[in-house]
Amino acid sequence: MSETEFYGLIHPDDRQRMAAHMESLLHGNDTELEIEYRFKTKDDRWIWCLSRDSVFIRSPSGAVAQIIGTFLDVTARRQAEQALRDSETKMRSIFRAAPIGIGVVSNRIFREVNERLCRNTFNISREFTLGSTSCTGSTFRVGVIFPMMSKRLFIVLFKKL
Repeated sequence: MSETEFYGLIHPDDRQRMAAHMESLLHGNDTELEIEYRFKTKDDRWIWCLSRDSVFIRSPSGAVAQIIGTFLDVTARRQAEQALRDSETKMRSIFRAAPIGIGVVSNRIFREVNERLCRNTFNISREFTLGSTSCTGSTFRVGVIFPMMSKRLFIVLFKKL
């Protein structure tokens, strides 16, 4: 496969990084490098690949004569990471815009709180609330508790009495 054919299979947005990767491998001091990039499949889909490349053989003059590498499809991982980022963005938006106080409690300690919880429920600053115990206020009641992935982490919605 020619260099032109190879770069034709690399996503246009990743070609410059791939060229820099190869240049560094061929002419730099690194003997092992890795890069993630998009690669075109036979059926014209773009997949994410993790490539780990090493200098395998050098000529007597020290120039790189052969490179060996691995090529791992990491598309599913990349998609899961993007779905997690999208979910976190959505949750942050809900957290900020909620008309009621929301706090994330772990081991009875506030790990995260929104402004409504601080101002409307406790009438204290966010900084003061974080790290404090969730049992200190007596002027609120727990509205809804949503268990998270861990048995020790909850999102708690508070209502002022």
